[in-house]
This record gives sequence, structure tokens and C-alpha cells, in this order.
Amino acid sequence: MVGHITALADDDKVAGMVFRVNSPGGSAFASEQIWEALEYFKSKDKPLYVSMGDYAASGGYYISCGADSIFADKTTLTGSIGVFGMIPDASGLISGKLGINFSTVESNANCMPMTITGPMSPQLHAAMQRNVENIYDLFTSRVAEGRGMDIDSVKAIAEGRVWVGADAIRLGLVDRIGSLHTAVRAMAADLDMSEADVVSYPKAEEKMWMTILRNSEEFTEAKAKLDVESPFDAETAQALRVVKKIRTMNPVQARMEKIEVK
Repeated sequence: MVGHITALADDDKVAGMVFRVNSPGGSAFASEQIWEALEYFKSKDKPLYVSMGDYAASGGYYISCGADSIFADKTTLTGSIGVFGMIPDASGLISGKLGINFSTVESNANCMPMTITGPMSPQLHAAMQRNVENIYDLFTSRVAEGRGMDIDSVKAIAEGRVWVGADAIRLGLVDRIGSLHTAVRAMAADLDMSEADVVSYPKAEEKMWMTILRNSEEFTEAKAKLDVESPFDAETAQALRVVKKIRTMNPVQARMEKIEVK
């Protein structure tokens, strides 16, 4: 995504961008990288509008907050200005369920700071806490800068709180209620351009060999076999999948937890 944004910034044929965000967040590092790319886009004197989808929360709001104008639907979930860190402790699963135990020899206490084979050490816990707090301070400062708010006002509505679009306008997190088409029309009008000049990026392209493979019987049968064959019982297999998913995440996340609105 960063590459696409910088390429559009350097393209003289691109007059402005409506950036569509439909994300509950994710890696705090990735959020900062995208924020910097969007700032680079704005530095080229090109307007940047954000159109929020079902949600643009936590990291999704991080990358949105610097826009010149933010559009959201009335029911968009946004805000969730917060950061957390997480390293799974799978020692019970590994030793209890799988019967695997580890013995470790270290030259010092910080050689293996992040491991799933045991609980977090006090030193690592303190270091991660400092890291989370530093990133949270950066997050809130980005919001304050982008929205023209003082830092205390941002922190008063932050701490992971989630807001719907209508409330987000009242709090200063969003500018206007409207769809993607509303945002596109607004930018076209502001640039005195026709909507016919709108182009979508990036263009999704699937390699031909992947299209053929997906439609083949061999691929379908092989995938089905992998889905059902496992040396572990269903509960253990599910636990391993969860551990694997968490393990591949960046340890520090700006992410909104799953929310159901009724």
C-alpha cells in the first residue's frame, strides 16, 4: 500500500485522492508507515479525503486522522484510539497437550525476550509496557495534529473507546456523514473536475496460473484433504491455529476487538 500511495503522490496526473478505509486496525508499525506515506502525498499539495466504511478504528483511524476531510456513515465504527501488546504463552498447550518440553541455556536474561514456550519475564513485560505507552503517545499526537485538537481533548475520548459516525462528528473525529460516492463528488467539486476522471487504485490482478489452479479438481481435492487431516484432535488443532495467528502478528497492535452492534 505504501508503494501505491507514494507512486500516486509522484504522479503529476493525479490531482487528489479519496482514501477508502474499512479496517479495524492491525500492526502499529504498519499504521505509522501508511500515515507517513499519506503525509508525503499531502506534501505534494494534493488534497486527501478519507471515506470510512463499516469501520475505521484503531490503526484504521490512525491512518485516517491526517486527512483534509473525513467522511463516515452514521453507523461507521471508528475511534478506538489505543494500543496493546501481546505475546502468547503456549507452554500449557505445548507441554500438556503435545508432550513437548524445552530446556534453555542463555548467556544473559535478554537473549530470548519473545518466546511462546513460557510466561513473559518481568523485564520483558516492563519493556513492552514502555513500548506500548510510547506508541500510544505517538498515536494520540498524530490525532491531535491531524484533527487540530489539543492532546488532552484527544486523550479524553481515546483509551480504546469506540464511536459511531454520528458521535464521531460531535467529538471532532469525523467531518461529514456520507458514502464513498459523497466523498468522491465532494473532491471532484473542490478540484473543479468531472467524476469521469476518477480512477481506482490499486487494480487487483490475479496471475493466470492461480486462476487455473483454483479451478482445478486437483487443487480442490488437495485443499480439502489438508483441511480435514490433522494429527491432533479438533480442540488442539484449533488452539494451534490461534497461537500461530497471534505469533505471526506484530507484538504491538493498534486494533479494535470484534464488536457486534445490535
